[in-house]
Amino acid sequence: MRAFMVSGNDGLSTMLKKFAGLLIGGATLSGLLLISNVARAANLPYPLAQVTKNAGLIFSGRKDYAKYELVVGKMEYVEDADNEGFKPAAKQLLVGAVDRRLYDYAKQKSAIEIYKKMLASLEQQQYRVVYQCSGDDCGGAAGWRLFLSDKLGGDTGFQHYLVATQGGASDASRYVVLYVNDLAGQPRALVDVVTVSKASLQRSVKTTASAGLNREGKRASIYFDLGQSALADRAEQLAHAKRFVEAHRADCPIRVIGYTDAIGGEAANQTLAKARVDAVIHYLQDIQELKPDCLVPDPRGIEMPAVSHDRKMSRRVDLELASRN
Repeated sequence: MRAFMVSGNDGLSTMLKKFAGLLIGGATLSGLLLISNVARAANLPYPLAQVTKNAGLIFSGRKDYAKYELVVGKMEYVEDADNEGFKPAAKQLLVGAVDRRLYDYAKQKSAIEIYKKMLASLEQQQYRVVYQCSGDDCGGAAGWRLFLSDKLGGDTGFQHYLVATQGGASDASRYVVLYVNDLAGQPRALVDVVTVSKASLQRSVKTTASAGLNREGKRASIYFDLGQSALADRAEQLAHAKRFVEAHRADCPIRVIGYTDAIGGEAANQTLAKARVDAVIHYLQDIQELKPDCLVPDPRGIEMPAVSHDRKMSRRVDLELASRN
């Protein structure tokens, strides 16, 4: 979420190029509609233009398609054996275009004043507040700095945070994420504008619902220990996976999908997912009469959205018929 492309190219031009690339590649109608809807919503006026025009813009970045973890709960310090540190009490996955801006205000201003003006501006534009907090109710300020941006800071008592949304009834919606705090008496505001297509939200819901396929015998799963790709002590699960592949040899290809939990960086988790997939494919390759290209590696890394709040459920490899994806 922190890797943003600094503004400099025209956003509309970038999206048109991607659109043309999809046409050349034979994209489906649903894919074209998803991009069209996001592009249309992304070209709406910047929702906080009036209250930021006199502020100093210190950073501006944009990603046209990204995963965004929307925080809708206080920042808590968790003493977890797997990953000790700050974590939001609640969050929601969004997928769409992300516009991030950071502003510095004059020292004569205050964080609470800026926050109230921004909130009033959003309410005038018919934005609906999803979550808001101030001071200690937001949790540790250090956690917000770690989770949102290292350019933030300040004391816990002076911080303010809100999430507001607009739209969603037809084809797209926008979320505005605002964090304001005083840094040595000078207010700084982070504003993320996330444009999400309805099609993208529906796809996320379907991904979550598909988790029940395993119980119906339509998927085989192998689970792993934290940070591990070894198949030791997985005899029963591997036997079930082998039976699944043997039963569906005529239905190839079969995707071997690798997931990880959200602990650690995205690149490291992608590497771990690939290692898990490779280990499972290597184990299954001795099945008799199995076509060489039957098993298709599909390492996806961090599972978004997660199957459940239990991280252990995301440390796995799934075997699925390709036609079911």
